Amino acid sequence: MAKFNFNLRRQTSYKPEPIYLVIRYANRKLVYSTGETILPEHWDTKTQRPKKVESLRRKFPELRDLDNMLADFERRAKQAFTNYLANNVNQYPLPDDLKVLLDRSIKGREDNLSKGTKTGKVTLFDFIEEFIKDRPNRLNPTTQEPYSELTIRSYQATLNHLKDFVANNRQKYRSLDFAGIDLNFYYDFTEFLANKKKQTTNTVGKQIKNLKVFLNDALERGVTEHDGFKGNRFKVVKEEIDHIYLNESELYQLYRLDLSENSRLERVRDLFLVGCWTGLRFGDLTTIHKDNFRTDENGDMLINILTKKTGKEVWIPVHPMVKAIRERYQDKTPNGLPPVVSIQKMNLFLKELGKLGELDEPISSTKTKGGKRVTLTKPKYELISTHTCRRSFATNQYAMGVPAYSIMQVTGHKTESVFLKYIKFTPKQHAQKMAEVWEQQRQQNPFRKAV
Repeated sequence: MAKFNFNLRRQTSYKPEPIYLVIRYANRKLVYSTGETILPEHWDTKTQRPKKVESLRRKFPELRDLDNMLADFERRAKQAFTNYLANNVNQYPLPDDLKVLLDRSIKGREDNLSKGTKTGKVTLFDFIEEFIKDRPNRLNPTTQEPYSELTIRSYQATLNHLKDFVANNRQKYRSLDFAGIDLNFYYDFTEFLANKKKQTTNTVGKQIKNLKVFLNDALERGVTEHDGFKGNRFKVVKEEIDHIYLNESELYQLYRLDLSENSRLERVRDLFLVGCWTGLRFGDLTTIHKDNFRTDENGDMLINILTKKTGKEVWIPVHPMVKAIRERYQDKTPNGLPPVVSIQKMNLFLKELGKLGELDEPISSTKTKGGKRVTLTKPKYELISTHTCRRSFATNQYAMGVPAYSIMQVTGHKTESVFLKYIKFTPKQHAQKMAEVWEQQRQQNPFRKAV
């Protein structure tokens, strides 16, 4: 039978956190927002309710109301689930269908996509538009976090490309609907993106990936029965492209840069370096709280944080450079780290920082654009971004001899094969690393010294 639990998005935050109802049943899961928040320190993880400490409830009387609201919320959710089973013998609802039922029962909302299913009037473009419009009200099933603005913009871009495709191919595609999404469409659409739009292979792949998200959702809702997009040849194309990292010497080069007359770049530099020695994604890096810093039984300082994208708990040792940076900000910011700037400004300022730090080594990268292989050469500083932090962390730790599995516990890579593609080691560096290990073994083993 189904299990109904209330959970907070983060248990260690010092700010009010959203309360979610998590329903698990038949190997399925729905994470449903209650629309309510609470301070984690006021939440009892065992009872999954606000703490029933009388002194606390006298000080915060709203906790009693919240308790009653959650009880009613759970009652309505269970009733909606039971009603579905009663009307659909031996059949469990899909998570999205269950969400629609909860919307109606608890919030009095009617899902526009489901309404269209009943009337049979939903066109492909109507469906996608409603899908995008509805994303802010839902959680991303992969991250169990609200959909990011970047993801929603990406969905909108794919819809715009589809409309442009139809407008530019009126003779063959006077209109486009679910039945028209087949292998012939796939070839025409990807060619249009590559040749007409001059998109790179990976950008084309992104459009197909988004289109598959739309179509899978429509199929699961019963809006369409057409599944031509599920064939092996209707695939998300992808190619490996070159990404940079900063080696340990370059990180110290930036660290020693005198920015006392430029506080803006100094803060950007310091936050970037913290990222390079923690391996955290920018979204996690900018939400570190002072409570995330812990001291273990050996007296070593560690960072303990739940990552946003995967929800995984990670422990990261605090590098001496990070400790030095924290000392600089300990009386200036709550967490002892540089103030946060937006990711857009961060990426812009990092290029300025890299140029000032003379990270101008020419870097050539090759990718497919407009159906042609194109090689571009740029100074290294033009290629630095916030994601350079994670690649620098992973690659530098690997170069230092830290076991891949240990690094993966921080970066969140699930397989070593994917991780090894992520780090930016050249074939020459692999050979040099092997020679270095051989020399270490020779020095440690008297039999090998004789060779």
